Amino acid sequence: MTGIHMVHVAVGLVILAALFVWSLLGRLGSRHQHLMLGALYWHFVDAVWIVVFTTIYLVPRLS
Repeated sequence: MTGIHMVHVAVGLVILAALFVWSLLGRLGSRHQHLMLGALYWHFVDAVWIVVFTTIYLVPRLS
């Protein structure tokens, strides 16, 4: 489970790097849709981390 989450983090870092390079090259439009999609992806990764943390670290300690 943590390995799959790490893959999500790695993909997110690649997305951030691509967005950074595209912004330096001026390839992003004025509507910033690409940046919003990158931000939504990171919110998804954060939400998944809450589930992973709860499942792996908190639930075993409660039972």
